[in-house]
Amino acid sequence: MKLRCSTNSVRIRLRKSEVAELMEKGAIFEKVGFGPEKSFCFSLSQDELSTKVQASISNNNLIVTLPYSLGGTWAKTDQVGINGKQDIGNGDALELLIEKDNPCVTRPDENKSDFFGELQSKDNSVC
Repeated sequence: MKLRCSTNSVRIRLRKSEVAELMEKGAIFEKVGFGPEKSFCFSLSQDELSTKVQASISNNNLIVTLPYSLGGTWAKTDQVGINGKQDIGNGDALELLIEKDNPCVTRPDENKSDFFGELQSKDNSVC
């Protein structure tokens, strides 16, 4: 699972195996270590009660929640991404994007079997 963040924007990209794990277990997690007992964690989970994509942060954990109904449709179709927008106050919004990951065109030797190469024409990103 890849995480990209920029000003008021969070983008998560998942490989085929990660989409399958999300559908099977209801959540996936990643941890980035920064030294002894210092880490940043992020997760994507499905929620049956949620009606929109949402994000929160607590104790160095970014938690992105996806409505169960959106996740199931997304996983089973050639839909590349799910967009969401969350009000963060002061007239600002947090843009949320969850996408199926494509192989990187600048890495020709990379094993591409776990990426969504068949959807690449639907997504204009390079990596």
